[in-house]
Amino acid sequence: MKLLFTIPDDSVNVSNQYLQVLEMTKVLQNKVDFFVLVEKKYPVLLRLLIILYARLKGYKKAFIYYSYSSLIFAKLFCFKTYFWHCYWQLKTDYLLILCLKLADCLVTGTKIMAQKYKEIYKIDNIKILPSWINLEVFEVKKAKNKKKTILFCGRNSLSKGVDWLAEISKKIAIKIVFDVPNRDIPRLLSEADLLISPSRGEGFPRIIIEAMAAGIPFVTTNVGGINNITTRLQKRYLVNFGDTNNLILRCKEILSDENVYRNLVADGKNQVKKYEIIKVGKKFYNLFI
Repeated sequence: MKLLFTIPDDSVNVSNQYLQVLEMTKVLQNKVDFFVLVEKKYPVLLRLLIILYARLKGYKKAFIYYSYSSLIFAKLFCFKTYFWHCYWQLKTDYLLILCLKLADCLVTGTKIMAQKYKEIYKIDNIKILPSWINLEVFEVKKAKNKKKTILFCGRNSLSKGVDWLAEISKKIAIKIVFDVPNRDIPRLLSEADLLISPSRGEGFPRIIIEAMAAGIPFVTTNVGGINNITTRLQKRYLVNFGDTNNLILRCKEILSDENVYRNLVADGKNQVKKYEIIKVGKKFYNLFI
């Protein structure tokens, strides 16, 4: 199978998940002939020509990770397009509407997100593909902290609920790390005892499955697709957005009860196996056959 695979960036310094997404091309390299286009490396018009070149070389299917322009170019050259989009805010902007109408298939991370796209944009051809994770990357020796460390790790953005961090930190100590390169996340998680995520909304929050892989519990807001990727036990530690008092209480509950803590760690370690890259790779491959 031949597949055009477009991704916005592959820099080791980026704080998003692009490098992890790109790992799928290595996992499936013996089954799929990938034509990888990293958009940041080329100006728009050159990307248009590169996509045309891929089409002339016999590539007929395209996996487009978020990019509007690459999707439009791929459709212009008659690719069958699989458009990955899993964004919590779901703003009604004209380019997104156009791309969702043009795409042969929308690929998104959870059932909840699929239902939101269906309701808001009136589209039916939707496939669910979870984010994937290389569990080996998170086999980092756990640090032994004298004091319990609660970590916030994410973009410095209102979408991540950063405006609530000041209020939360008045009652519990938080280690706050903004926009860290993705390669540093395994180390940061290994140095933490608990993760918090007070987001206004999420699609498929990668940091949550990374915390599971690293063996640390989390307290997060119950937004976007989070409910679809957590276990029954983990759902006890999902709170409403803005309910900082409950978030703080849940943090204290986890850190003060060793049995709860151990059960959450074990639960997360078992749950994250669903998103292991080899397992999700089979689902990825089956999208296109």
